[in-house]
Amino acid sequence: MEEQKKLLKDRGLEVLRVLGEGAFGRVFQVRNERLGVMAAKIMEESKFEYSEWQAGIQLTRNVQNPFVLRYHEATLNGQNVLILMEYSNMGDLEDVLESKKDIPIPMIRVIMKHILEGLKIMHEKGLIHRDIKEPNILLHSPPGSGRVILKICDFGLVKKQQKGGVPVAMSFGGTPGYFAPELIIAAARGTVAASGKVDIWSAGVILFHLAARDDPFNSVPEMLQPLARPNTIKDDLLWDLLKKMLQVDPNDRISAEQALKHSFFTSKQAMKEISPVGMKIAIASQQAKKHGDRSVTFYDEKPTFTLPLVEMKQFTKKDPEADQQYQQQQQLGQGQGQGRGRHQQKGRSPSPAPGQQHHSNSHSNSPKPKQGHFQRDYHQGNRGGHHQGHQGGHHQGHQGGSPDPMAGQDRFTVPNPMTDDYAKMLIKVITGGHRLTQQQVNSILAQSLPILQALPNIIDVNVPDGKEITVVGDIHGQFFDLQELFRVNRGKPSNFHPYIFTGNYVDFGSFGAETFLILLCFKLAFPQHVHLLRGQHESEVRTKEFGFKNEIEDKYNNATYREFLRVFNALPLCAVINHRAFVVNSGLFSKPNVGLDDIKQINRQVEPESDVGEKLMAQMLYSEPMEEDGVKMKTNSFGCQFGPNVTNEFLNKNNLQLVIRSNTAKSQGHSVQHSGKLTTVFSAPSFVRDSDKGAYLRVLGQNLEIHPYKFSSVQALPAKMYFDPITCRSQ
Repeated sequence: MEEQKKLLKDRGLEVLRVLGEGAFGRVFQVRNERLGVMAAKIMEESKFEYSEWQAGIQLTRNVQNPFVLRYHEATLNGQNVLILMEYSNMGDLEDVLESKKDIPIPMIRVIMKHILEGLKIMHEKGLIHRDIKEPNILLHSPPGSGRVILKICDFGLVKKQQKGGVPVAMSFGGTPGYFAPELIIAAARGTVAASGKVDIWSAGVILFHLAARDDPFNSVPEMLQPLARPNTIKDDLLWDLLKKMLQVDPNDRISAEQALKHSFFTSKQAMKEISPVGMKIAIASQQAKKHGDRSVTFYDEKPTFTLPLVEMKQFTKKDPEADQQYQQQQQLGQGQGQGRGRHQQKGRSPSPAPGQQHHSNSHSNSPKPKQGHFQRDYHQGNRGGHHQGHQGGHHQGHQGGSPDPMAGQDRFTVPNPMTDDYAKMLIKVITGGHRLTQQQVNSILAQSLPILQALPNIIDVNVPDGKEITVVGDIHGQFFDLQELFRVNRGKPSNFHPYIFTGNYVDFGSFGAETFLILLCFKLAFPQHVHLLRGQHESEVRTKEFGFKNEIEDKYNNATYREFLRVFNALPLCAVINHRAFVVNSGLFSKPNVGLDDIKQINRQVEPESDVGEKLMAQMLYSEPMEEDGVKMKTNSFGCQFGPNVTNEFLNKNNLQLVIRSNTAKSQGHSVQHSGKLTTVFSAPSFVRDSDKGAYLRVLGQNLEIHPYKFSSVQALPAKMYFDPITCRSQ
């Protein structure tokens, strides 16, 4: 930190205090004689897309508008990037959403006017923001003004738009939950082109959050359907504006300029609902302008743009008056202490101003919009425009409040032994749109291999009476759906929340690497409570055919792919719960009288398709149940079809009660066959056409009762496809 303070001092900046620290940097409140109080963000250049940010700041230099945060400069100083920006003293719009109070329509009206006015000027200048969301809308109260201004921030993804609003090609970026449908459709086709209308869509999502305290869509297919009006939105004009902002076709979507002329803002009712306090503030601004106050803007005189501080303070814990008083005390202390602040004279670090809590406050646990498909918790990583560390437009820093579990550690060095905190941090990195580094991938695979190789073919799992274990079926690279499963199932794997995963982690979906690596992290962190079984698709034959090989060679290299195969070969083949439930990826055997002892003797650390002799391992990964008795060998496959009599014989032979399997897609995520003795679970929603359901099982320890739970697909980051569903070939 001292080196960073010296860097600021050398730039003629007086450090007032630290505002926040994140995974990728530190933010200071600083003062300059000419520019006044600012925020200064310092990050390591290796962990930050400096060129993108510098380009974004250059593009926005000519945007002079109170609703767009002003960035003074982005400079590279040795290994550090320094960004100087306008200081904002009241947090961000997500702080308002996190309050427990309903936001009144008049306040929503002014909030949206500020956002749309900022977008209007950006679009007039030919700029697309591309990452409009609540954490990128900062709140600021100019000292002594009595009002609050919303400011659009975070220009790391800004793109120059062609004249006439013609869609422009761009790299994919932004935050899931706020993506416009044209971005998702274009990305799926391998090209991304968009106009400023993508910002209007994102602003419409914010409006829905403010009005309904919920997410507007539960899935991508639902996004493409006409917007359904929730019971919580009573205002007809607001609803009409929402529909116009959330039009699927960007050509039908309203522009920022058109939105500001909408009746929601201009009707007689809207004029009647202007806050009396806001009216007084506007009149005072008009009088001040008459008396020569050049700081008064056009918007200050308009009561329709006035957001009274006294009203906004009900929705945020930030106190701008206390912040201003603190700055004044610091300035006075600098004079009295011969260059040291009042809090520094006795060797103490500066304390936050009352109510500021180091400016970033704590991340409230109060209710948020429904934790559904567009849940911001895991999709964006953290909050706060310039308040936390930042990487390339996706917030990854720690949010104040509870201690950062990774503080002081190198985020790019995988801990050994693995920790739960590190696994969760990686989830935030992935959901923020970043790949794991080659070093991280190598380390996770290297740690996992000996752990898995030491395990037996059959994992004995004990679930005590009164407890339960979750069994998860096929995932197939649907990383974001896996996170949704964790959410609806009350949590990620832990010592108190055991899981069995039946395999088929990769292929078909675009995030096979991330899915499998995160599960390996949880296995390493909780080795006795997370069990990863081998699936049919954890093999060289399948991954060459269905996309995973291409995925790894595209993201990393062939050597990394070979390391994945080594880990696949080390995965156990099955599990037995409480000596009664047999859990396997696919099925049973064509040969009669196969016992658990036979399975224990299999050499599993080879490719299943090369399994010699009776091919027991291959059949465990390829066989499927059928309704009639008997066995039928499958053509062009390594398995068989087996009937109820085969299931009964296997269970009786091994003193078991039931079989739990996966590897067969189900429209509702699960099915029961063979007189209730065989259950199939499939946990990749939207895999089956015309269905977005997946399922998982909770198995009770006392009597092995199985309780299936369905969940729906969620919006994922658009990504390159490595398997073509049309040709059914790897691509």
